Amino acid sequence: SGSGFGLTAYAVIALLENKDDIRQAKKAEVKSAVDKALGYLQRKALESEDPYQLAVTVYALTQADQTADITGSITRILTRLDGLAIKEGGTTHWTKPVAEEKKKSEMDWYHPRPASVDVEMTAYVLLTYAARKDNVNGLPILKWLANQRNENGGFSSTQDTVLGLQAMADFGALIYSPSRSIDVT
Repeated sequence: SGSGFGLTAYAVIALLENKDDIRQAKKAEVKSAVDKALGYLQRKALESEDPYQLAVTVYALTQADQTADITGSITRILTRLDGLAIKEGGTTHWTKPVAEEKKKSEMDWYHPRPASVDVEMTAYVLLTYAARKDNVNGLPILKWLANQRNENGGFSSTQDTVLGLQAMADFGALIYSPSRSIDVT
């Protein structure tokens, strides 16, 4: 799923989230590489209709230091993603088109699950909204992700489980209220 400029976005996320020795030891080199990659991502995102690449890219840009240029790109990408979203039943998610013959697996009749890539890209968008503290747009995404978990609380693969849980935890921290009072009868 991470070919093309999505792979660059994935690498940028890793560099920006890395607070270890390599980033500190090679600070100028890493900053230069990240800055070049961010410019590349902004240009490529303007040409793309691929929801996976846009989702990974918007999260990478969100992780970068916010400048007016990057913030404008984030807004444009989120607008494009909103136009590609599937909104139903109070939830929002994204799917990556797949060939018709690959849509049906042997287990679909038993327990249908979304494709791992669908969970990943939806999680990246939720991570973006969490970082932007946007509860309104994030809540329908959280609802979709929560409804897609398997009986063990994860998703189909390790990658989508890690991203899905990270996104739900980050967003959950925004909407948590320690002073909630509930009466049950």
